[in-house]
Amino acid sequence: MKGKHPLLPMPVIDTPFKRIGIDIVGPLPRTRKKSKYSLIICDYATRFPEAIPLSNVRSDTVVNALIKVFARIGLPEHIIHDQGTNFMSAVMKDMCDKLHIKQINTSAYYPQTNGLTERFHGTLKNMLRSLTPSQMKDWDVYIPHFLFAYREVPSVATGYSPFQLLYGRQVRGPLSVVKGAWISDDGDQTDIPSYLLQMRERLSEWMAEANETQVRYQAEMKGYYDRNASYRVFDTGLTTLVSHIINTTSDAPVYRRAYRIPHALKGKVKSELDSMLKLGVIEPIVSAYASPIVYVVKPGGAIRICTDFRQLTADTNFHPYTMPRIDEILDDISNAKYISTLDLTKGFYQVPLDPFTKEKSSFVTPFGQFCYNVLPFGMQNSSSTFQRLMDEVLMGCRDYGRVYIDDICIFSDTVELWKALSRMKNGKYTGSDGLPREFYRAFWAIIGPDKRKIFSHTFEDHLTHVENVLCRLQDACLTVKPQKCILIARQVSYLGHTVGNGVISPNVDKVQALRDFRTPLTKKQVKTGQKLLRPVVRSSRHGSYIQIACNKNCLKFSFMPKTLIDWNALPQHIKEIEDKDNFKAAVAQHYSQKPITA
Repeated sequence: MKGKHPLLPMPVIDTPFKRIGIDIVGPLPRTRKKSKYSLIICDYATRFPEAIPLSNVRSDTVVNALIKVFARIGLPEHIIHDQGTNFMSAVMKDMCDKLHIKQINTSAYYPQTNGLTERFHGTLKNMLRSLTPSQMKDWDVYIPHFLFAYREVPSVATGYSPFQLLYGRQVRGPLSVVKGAWISDDGDQTDIPSYLLQMRERLSEWMAEANETQVRYQAEMKGYYDRNASYRVFDTGLTTLVSHIINTTSDAPVYRRAYRIPHALKGKVKSELDSMLKLGVIEPIVSAYASPIVYVVKPGGAIRICTDFRQLTADTNFHPYTMPRIDEILDDISNAKYISTLDLTKGFYQVPLDPFTKEKSSFVTPFGQFCYNVLPFGMQNSSSTFQRLMDEVLMGCRDYGRVYIDDICIFSDTVELWKALSRMKNGKYTGSDGLPREFYRAFWAIIGPDKRKIFSHTFEDHLTHVENVLCRLQDACLTVKPQKCILIARQVSYLGHTVGNGVISPNVDKVQALRDFRTPLTKKQVKTGQKLLRPVVRSSRHGSYIQIACNKNCLKFSFMPKTLIDWNALPQHIKEIEDKDNFKAAVAQHYSQKPITA
């Protein structure tokens, strides 16, 4: 198995029937006594097995069978079982609670946790296979004979038979009868007190030797298992909470030729690929899947490599996930007096790709073929996976924490917070107001993968909430980029809006883009215009009328493409969209439930 973790041996139990494992074997052929299943019970200290024929596997039937066994062996402290409904039922739980027995259920599809019981399954089934078809009609009659023979044989793990470790002596069984026919062994007669003392000494000595043998046996098995295993080290910047799986509708690979890259940019593209290889974001691969790459020139002249997954997206199953509403988030933070925002460091790159499906993320370049080790941008369900991660990280923090994909905003409504943090210069504490220095260090050494918001009503609450959110980010191995973090501002740019101090207004660059937007001539340009209108629609006093008028014009253009949209001649009653000064001042006030006083 690729990437398996080293084996962790089960703890050695030195008290008989302190920990037992249970499971069900069947269905088997129904016998004349109506038995169809068998309840298996194995002791982890002595390897002593029990097999109880059952007519059904209902919870009450299993519990009654266990009570009969407990009457002979005593009550265990732990019971290991799988997640079968009969073991996880309320009847079973009620019995364990009343008898103070701890239930330990194994993970789904991982029976190795209860390996002792599962291994005995194979042995018992092999014994049943030795029966003829006519004898299988009464297989429950032969179970005691099988158990008698099994309990007399020494175990490889302990070096002693279950009979010896349980009773402190070698029980006279089938093998002993055969041995007695060959060898005459007349033992010396011993009185009862001496026999009890000798039995106690034998039990103590044999159990100690059995535990040592079991430890050596486990070490030997661990050596065989760990030959191809390696320790998994999870560093900061790569979470383990979720992984992205690419589920395609068919097994046919998706392949597209690589796009040409201008000669002037080939050096920058090669440098960016080398950087991604060094960071472990991508790795070389030979795959039948291939998607081309495109480059985006950043304002500073650097480039960003993006992959064109459109053809792969068309062949990928869509997994819907409820995304938070932007308007509700803005309503929550708009009344804050002081706000901070955090920006994750390439948040998508902090989510690993499933190793069995990452070959589908393969892309081709003039410099070779690569695949992603982490979640790439532009892939189907990428945003849903990342939003699910952040919702899991902030679970239980909804009253004071919000997140939209990789955007986090922290805000508070207290004047003391602004006064206290105004004493800080370049992260150094310059005043004395009773605040812990760790708080200031935390603010200037923030780590986290997205932009988040935390809001509270008192300064002490804000400190608690910030500490909680930062600890959650750190526990999730997520990182933020301090250069893009804004700390303690009265208004911030968040999700395309300027929010704070009780108002919500569109960003200046959004307003300027709408002013400079030309009359759309294609459907794509119409959609672009609608996107530019969204911040204005929310901030405008007549936002709903603007949206309705825009939708009517766009619908008309869809049916009659030759008819140009009169973009600037919207209904006359929406004059603020034509008047730039009035348009710039369009501001939505924060909704408040407080009564209006004169």
